[in-house]
Amino acid sequence: HVHWLDALDDLRVSPELADIVRARVRIQDSAASAVEQALRRVIVNVGGELRAALPGDTVTDAVRREILATTLRDLRDLLDDAGLAEARGRFFGRFDDVDDLAEELLEVAGVDEAARILDEPATRLGLDAAEGRQLRAWQGKIETPMAERILDGLQTSLTGESLTSVIERIVDAEDRSVGSATTEARTMIAEYDRAAQEEATLGAEREGYEFLRVYLGPEDRITRPFCRELVGKAFDRDEIAGLNNGQTATAPLFSGGGYNCRHSFVAMSAAAVAESGVQRGTINDVQAANAAGRSRR
Repeated sequence: HVHWLDALDDLRVSPELADIVRARVRIQDSAASAVEQALRRVIVNVGGELRAALPGDTVTDAVRREILATTLRDLRDLLDDAGLAEARGRFFGRFDDVDDLAEELLEVAGVDEAARILDEPATRLGLDAAEGRQLRAWQGKIETPMAERILDGLQTSLTGESLTSVIERIVDAEDRSVGSATTEARTMIAEYDRAAQEEATLGAEREGYEFLRVYLGPEDRITRPFCRELVGKAFDRDEIAGLNNGQTATAPLFSGGGYNCRHSFVAMSAAAVAESGVQRGTINDVQAANAAGRSRR
């Protein structure tokens, strides 16, 4: 991300705003990296937990009955004992850092006493709901699939194979899955980041402030056509509401151009947009982005 973070200076946003965007990306990078390292430790520990739970190397009738009686909940408990609960806690602990940056963004945007905005009941409700969505995503896309793969690996390997071989194959398969799980984690914290920024902005708007939202992020060889039509331009909420990235059920305000997108909307006052020279987007840009999104389905 270093190259495009430096290129933020070319978009004419203030240095303070560029620094916040850089900090947001660094949090996403560090949180995803920490998840990757934690999951690899968990997988090593899972091998040890399974060997302790299923002693010996022969699939006896008693061991077979024990494996067949194992439930998904048992595997979730095993994963938590192996360190997954700790990894989950550390990952979601980074969401507080994201909240702090949302407050900083309001300060840069000229909101008085910005720190209290995120403590307002309506804003807090939105942030809690956004975190709840990502917790469900963590459970559904990381924890449950991991438990299901381990359970399937155990219950389909009960004849003609030693327990040691079964466990080694399960550990190897889980290790190969870490890359996709890390991408899921990065997407989760990026979506929460966008939600936190938007909830903070909405909180300020409820108090009478008015903002446009500038679509910031890279414009390089891997930028989606949908994002390419929007990057570096400022839009109002009605225009943003008309966007459809053609990939996600989640609104582009929170998902950007789709899975693993590197872009997000950032609040700026109309005066700041005009002063900085940021281009004012139009409904034609929205329609062009939607067309580009549909063409990539």
